[in-house]
Amino acid sequence: MSTVSTGKFFDANARIHEQIRVTQSETMHRVASLMAEVIARGGIVHLFGSGHSSLVVQEMFPRIGSFAGFNPIVDLPLSRFTSMTGGGDTTHRANLFLSTIETYGRIIFEDQDIRPGDVLLCSTATGINAVTVDLAICAKEVGATTIALTSIAHAMASEPSHSSGKRLHEACDVVIDLCTPAGDAAVHIDGLNAPVGGTSTIAACLIGNALVVEVAFILTSRGKPPEVMPSAFYAGEVQRKKRENARKIYERIWAESSHRGRRK
Repeated sequence: MSTVSTGKFFDANARIHEQIRVTQSETMHRVASLMAEVIARGGIVHLFGSGHSSLVVQEMFPRIGSFAGFNPIVDLPLSRFTSMTGGGDTTHRANLFLSTIETYGRIIFEDQDIRPGDVLLCSTATGINAVTVDLAICAKEVGATTIALTSIAHAMASEPSHSSGKRLHEACDVVIDLCTPAGDAAVHIDGLNAPVGGTSTIAACLIGNALVVEVAFILTSRGKPPEVMPSAFYAGEVQRKKRENARKIYERIWAESSHRGRRK
């Protein structure tokens, strides 16, 4: 079996990740500092993405290695994996339709408790998802700091779909570039009509987890170490206490993070 194409995919992602490290580290530190400051004073860091961009939200919280202070906003009709009607292809088409309705972003905003001084990280690889742009604009209007996690190359190769005429990076206060190519997929194979092997989700999740690590470091260095959610997946009776302890920590962290988020 040939591994040439696999190698091309690994190499493409390695180049992207190195470009992120070299060009985006300073901005990521700035964003992590903003997040740490908000969490340290009891505020909330809100996270949003639709479609595959919702995966970075799930990677940041709640999961093993994460901690309280993050509010994951994952709207199921926008996730592509929950059908509103029970139909097969309808799920994908409904997701694509909803993502173009910018007023749907305002509905999501109104369902959340985003306050002045909070931070909202919005993720969309294309940079033109109308719902995501709309949510960022709404959050900025109330005085929240908005962070764009997006591919500048793809966004600039696309026409804005929001009525403001803005792409996500043009609507937010701070921008982290995914450094992924326009079109996203990275491997060209002779005989195919388009490249294969998407890169943006991997890049976004890499950045998301790096932000969590940096926030944890900053909080700890300031004498406010967060309680981290450990793994509960240990086998055998000997590890029972680890499992029980992890479950209790999870319950505390979830309760702390969900005390604010959705409006009452």
